[in-house]
Amino acid sequence: MIGKGIRIEGFKIPKFSNYNGVGDPYHHLLSFCGDCRGLDSQSGLLIHLYHKSLEGEAFKWNSSLNSEERK
Repeated sequence: MIGKGIRIEGFKIPKFSNYNGVGDPYHHLLSFCGDCRGLDSQSGLLIHLYHKSLEGEAFKWNSSLNSEERK
């Protein structure tokens, strides 16, 4: 089970390279999208998983956004 009752048969959370706010955020997004290939039709799942690819200041910043700012 993933998050709020999201269940996908046989799904395992991919291993992400974490982004801490240092470096190129565009490169991180490309890497995240590559890690999640095949899930592009599951936008709610992608949003839920994205925070798992962040750490440090990037995680704090992302956590401070409200739902409208995350769109």
